[in-house]
Amino acid sequence: MTQYTTERKIPVIPAIPVISAISANHATEATHECAMQRDNISPKDKTANPEKMLKLRALQAEMFGRISLEETNKKASLLDRIESKYLLSGDQYVRLLGELSDTYSVLEAYGTVVSSYVTSYYDDDAFTLYYQHHNGHSDRYKLRMRHYLSSGESYLEVKHRTNRGATQKSRINTCGVERGDIVRFLIEKFPYDISGFRPVLTTVYTRMTLVSDEGSERITFDTDLRFIGADGRSYDCGSLVIAESKHERLAHTVAQKKMKELSVRKASFSKYCVGTALLNRGLKSNRFKPKLLYLSRASDAGAYGGFGGQAYVNSCFRRAGVTA
Repeated sequence: MTQYTTERKIPVIPAIPVISAISANHATEATHECAMQRDNISPKDKTANPEKMLKLRALQAEMFGRISLEETNKKASLLDRIESKYLLSGDQYVRLLGELSDTYSVLEAYGTVVSSYVTSYYDDDAFTLYYQHHNGHSDRYKLRMRHYLSSGESYLEVKHRTNRGATQKSRINTCGVERGDIVRFLIEKFPYDISGFRPVLTTVYTRMTLVSDEGSERITFDTDLRFIGADGRSYDCGSLVIAESKHERLAHTVAQKKMKELSVRKASFSKYCVGTALLNRGLKSNRFKPKLLYLSRASDAGAYGGFGGQAYVNSCFRRAGVTA
């Protein structure tokens, strides 16, 4: 990963009810108390050493040619896109990479081909956005703050799944913006009263992005996924890999063909909904039970941690040179 010689700051978001300061290093007093407790991370927990895992993922990317962020944006800028998700085992993932090395390039941005993401998802006390998905609404929203640890940038994002099946993502860079800019962005893009929304789930994972040499497809691979609840409890997903193909409508891509040959099928998987269901047992979760069972049956997944999740998030920021 890129080494930074100067300290970078986590952007502080202007204080409004839904977007108060989302800094992993500005934990509440209660969260600090939780973080002091024993984390109880299982020996199965593959994300307990993210630095080691990043090195492994970077080695896996060496079989691909490189493509820059600028070239990718010209070739495959897909903010209005069709998304197809797939769940892979670690073995399927390694085999798939070998099949794609001749027809895809790996995105290189900010000096690295594998990036770490920390994302906070927002919902209200009734879990309105969670239940939109659970109850099968074709028109639904997600609200999240995403930190890109490789660049130090943070974006407030509204993700809108339309009733046509398309996904529209709107976002605003929170570095140096005025409070009014964020308010206007939310009023324009998010159709709910934001005053009751709060962070309810944090996800931490690494991502590698491949770009098709032949078309506009972009496919991301998310590995080393961990969910962290508002109370600091965590859940590690082991060797699970989430692939997401972002492509134009009706496209048939090489990656889709190769995954079919490996007996990998399309599978809806919302990190927000699955993580929220795992860490909030009182919520209805019938719609997500197949995914919850998949995780529980995976050979090295299903590892619950203690209350040290916030400390883990803090350590990810520190390794990236980001401080409060």
